[in-house]
Amino acid sequence: MQSEYEEFRHQAVHALMALNQRCECEFRIGSWERWEYDLEPATLTFFENGLPRIVASIVVVGSTSFASSTWLWAWGNSSIPEECRKGMEQVRQLGETRQFSLLGQDKITDDEYLGWELTAIAASVLGAKGAYRCPSERGFLYVIYDEIAFLA
Repeated sequence: MQSEYEEFRHQAVHALMALNQRCECEFRIGSWERWEYDLEPATLTFFENGLPRIVASIVVVGSTSFASSTWLWAWGNSSIPEECRKGMEQVRQLGETRQFSLLGQDKITDDEYLGWELTAIAASVLGAKGAYRCPSERGFLYVIYDEIAFLA
């Protein structure tokens, strides 16, 4: 099972890298002066000169904590609104079905790559168009987006 998981993870990571590169080219994701996420409408917005320029519909995949060095899946985090976790149960079920243990544990010991790896798997399972890592003073929030567009 380990080698099957490693191959699945590897393919998902490279697919997400390609998706994020395409979004960088098309939407210049890394170049906007600021961004903010809002969990109530489940959006990630990028701003220029104080005005929203791009909006993405997001699904929260999970978060990391600097203090505890852990990853917490969104489906295991009751502070994430249900609308922001839509579809994540499919990732958990895939882990159970294929016996990929990292996909079925609420909380996992984190390393510097784990968040991106698990986000890539979620992006693959849910057919995302890209992903973003939102930093904070406590850790990172990882999101995928299924819709992204310039605002008029």
